[in-house]
Amino acid sequence: MARTLTEEQIAAKRKELIEVAVRILEEEGFQALTLRRLATEAGISRTTPYLYFEDKADLLQKICVETYRYLYDECKAAMDQQSGILDKLTVMGRTYMKFGEEKPTLYRLSFAPENPEDYVAPEVLEAAERFRMMAYQPMEEAYNQGLFLIPPDRLNPVLWVCMHGLLSMRWAGHLSEEGAYDRVKVDMENILAIGFLNKDALPPKEA
Repeated sequence: MARTLTEEQIAAKRKELIEVAVRILEEEGFQALTLRRLATEAGISRTTPYLYFEDKADLLQKICVETYRYLYDECKAAMDQQSGILDKLTVMGRTYMKFGEEKPTLYRLSFAPENPEDYVAPEVLEAAERFRMMAYQPMEEAYNQGLFLIPPDRLNPVLWVCMHGLLSMRWAGHLSEEGAYDRVKVDMENILAIGFLNKDALPPKEA
């Protein structure tokens, strides 16, 4: 007689399978990931993954949820170590970029899907909105304090386009010259700051 699993056991097993799936994605790409391959790598029967995921699309959606949660935790931890609002936003942006640099497959799955018009599960939208609001709220605070010249609803997409564009250039090999990517990243950060920071409202630099 089959043993009935608790909700906690089901969630734990699903998370374990997602971790295996992520490893396949990062090492071999999207085409290599199938539920059959997942079963093989996890050492389970071919039918077992279907107890936790409807199909590959459902698996990818759940990976997106975990990706947003992971990135939220990473950014929040970095921001919590800072006291100033501008420092918080700076480290969040850098943490976001580091994620894109180190985990390009997961980044593209969550932020640059091949078919943007495909169905997106409510749990993915919820996780994405939670992450978006973490960035939006301090930006709104900075704007209300007079530190930003541009409101967050206009600034946020501009910053995302710049960061996403730079990562895309990196993936396409257009910044392959030694040091080119890092130089552009620093220059982009400085140039953007000139455009939206209200320098008259900035706190004085410490001597």
